[in-house]
Amino acid sequence: MREPILNKARFDGGWRRRASEERGVVLPMAIMILFVIVLLTVAVVQAAVQSNTFSNQQTYADQAFATAEVGLQTAYHRLSSAVEGGESLVAGDCFTTKDTGSGPTAKGCPAVSESVGANSYTYYVEPLVSAPKNCVGLKVLGGAVVQRCITATATVHGVTRRVQERVAGGASSLPSSLSSLSTILLKNTTSLVGNLTANGEVTPGPATVTGTITGSKINSGFKCSGCTEVVKAETLGSKYPEVNPEPYEISANPVNNQANIQGLANYNSATRDFSSAGTMGTEASPYQLQEGTYNFCNVSFTQTVWLEIPKETAGHPTKVTWYIDSPERPGLYKCASAGKVKATNGMCIINASENPANFKIYDWGDNPNHSKLSEFNFTNGLCSGHALIAELYAPYTLFQATNGGSISGSFLAGEVLATNGLKLGAAGGWLVSSATAAAAWGTCTKSPSGEDPSTGCY
Repeated sequence: MREPILNKARFDGGWRRRASEERGVVLPMAIMILFVIVLLTVAVVQAAVQSNTFSNQQTYADQAFATAEVGLQTAYHRLSSAVEGGESLVAGDCFTTKDTGSGPTAKGCPAVSESVGANSYTYYVEPLVSAPKNCVGLKVLGGAVVQRCITATATVHGVTRRVQERVAGGASSLPSSLSSLSTILLKNTTSLVGNLTANGEVTPGPATVTGTITGSKINSGFKCSGCTEVVKAETLGSKYPEVNPEPYEISANPVNNQANIQGLANYNSATRDFSSAGTMGTEASPYQLQEGTYNFCNVSFTQTVWLEIPKETAGHPTKVTWYIDSPERPGLYKCASAGKVKATNGMCIINASENPANFKIYDWGDNPNHSKLSEFNFTNGLCSGHALIAELYAPYTLFQATNGGSISGSFLAGEVLATNGLKLGAAGGWLVSSATAAAAWGTCTKSPSGEDPSTGCY
């Protein structure tokens, strides 16, 4: 049987037609596949970019947070250091101290901005009054507590972080002390709030005593209000403490001494005597002592004298140091005579900041002869209504007060003798402590409101 003969022309034409039709489909498909590949590539690139951006943002956020935390800790350290150093800044309105700056400012609490590495921070220390601003940490209640809010911000590549912490400061009673290298004899006393320490006998008198009494013998007659008695010989040591002559010599230098004491009335630069036979100042207008070091051979007043150590100078409490010189001291500029302090009819030295560290008195006395004691003598009252708040170091001097007076701080003398109502009181001080365990932080997204840094970013 014969096979059918195919029509070659018909076959070739059909094949060519189908091929032509298929060529019209391949191009669109190739374009679609290429488009999908491009979309996937773009998506991968965008994901990578977004991931990198997010990583950078997180890095910037971490850096900003760490930098702001440095600012907060810096502010806290400076505030604490200033207060511990005797400055009454806890009670101030603002605190803007830098390493090279000083003190609280007027209300408005300006910022402190400083660099740390390639970044910088800004901190504010603001008061928290009876109607406190928004600040991280629970409000501290009870007692004479003053609160401050520390806010610190930092921005790194447009990413801002803020940290904030509440701190609290309160008055702290620092015990006053009255010490003697021989004996303490107090007569007709009323109140002794502090510690009495002597190598020899201690007689507190009829006072109510709050504190520790230490001596080789403690005579009865006082009233104990939570006090402690310790009988111990040579409490302060068997030898007199050494006194360094160098500060006396430096401060007695005529040029240096005149510079420090310039403007001081009733001062004789030739003899280094600070004296007056008449009244000097009043309670309402006491004579102002400038900050600095004073070197006297004699301090002598026969009538009532009112002196004051001002509370603050440009944000800092005024610090005054008296060196009471003596002929026994070695050196080129030692005194030719005397070396004593003696006041009759009242000598009132007002320590306005009420910090004993702001008024220091060093009395050379009869060192190193020990044959007799120099005088540090107040008659007819130290001061009416005001305590002598100071730190006294006079191991070769008789500290004697007659007819009343109040002292507060740290007093060391060769011998202590007081009659008719000497009072020993607690000295004031300040402590600063954090009121929260950790700082809070967040992204600053809104504008500040007024002068409150806690409401936004600066």
